[in-house]
Amino acid sequence: MTSDAMFQFATPLTFGITGMSHDKQVYSALGSGFFVAPFTAITAAHVVRGLWDLLEMPWRQGQYPKHTVEGAFELAAVQQVDPNNSYLTAHWKITGATPLDYTDMAFLNLVPNDVVSNSFLWPKPFPELELIPPDLGSKIWSFGYAEAAYKHTAGEAVVEIEAQPKLMEGQVTGHYPHGRGTWMFPQFAVSCPFEPGMSGGPLVHEERVCGIVSYGPELEGGARGLSFAAALWPLLASEVNSGVDPRVAPNPVLEMLATGAIAGPRWKHIQSLITAGKTESGKTIIELHM
Repeated sequence: MTSDAMFQFATPLTFGITGMSHDKQVYSALGSGFFVAPFTAITAAHVVRGLWDLLEMPWRQGQYPKHTVEGAFELAAVQQVDPNNSYLTAHWKITGATPLDYTDMAFLNLVPNDVVSNSFLWPKPFPELELIPPDLGSKIWSFGYAEAAYKHTAGEAVVEIEAQPKLMEGQVTGHYPHGRGTWMFPQFAVSCPFEPGMSGGPLVHEERVCGIVSYGPELEGGARGLSFAAALWPLLASEVNSGVDPRVAPNPVLEMLATGAIAGPRWKHIQSLITAGKTESGKTIIELHM
């Protein structure tokens, strides 16, 4: 697939994630996400937690809730719906965010928030999920809203935001089923240098979504090393944290796979190979026994 074709493929799926405190004093654009089904999306869990720490009351920072709470901020999404028209954007309200506690992924529930999002035409069908990371050397594409620029005056609801989706080509360079360093979740390394704001965006391999942009460490002098993506197979584990909105299903991807709303080849077989446990510190870990 050419870069133009991939841009056409990924643009209608992907959006930038923003947040504003209820008192309108603090605003931030922090990451990306992508739709896996109508009104249901996935992002990186650290994007959700990062916005919580930026926008919540100071005494709650660093303590993401395990139960439903009334937040001190609102989350929203902005999306370029037409790959050929950067001025046509849809705005969505994020009504629920549910992080998984064993990987850098979170489910999002979105509802339309303007005329464009109300009339948005969903992809038919949505891309399949490639649950097992691609082989070493496989060509992949990453996509997300890098380096969004915005102007916000404290106390005002109107924000001037400029964000363009960015497409990168690379290869799979390593597999880390148990994580690496302090990032202890199933992941794989790629050669394209992820940029701030792309976190939570999709990685695509042969027209299937195969991972989620997670992190790209910076090296001395501003150089960048390898980037790392969260593998998708942990979505098949059934246990997740309670979200901040009770209307969000505990694991919507499982329900959608079971009903055929989204496709993930061999998902039942892969799910049967997953086991879950806890470390001595009480952290939940999962393993895939291939």
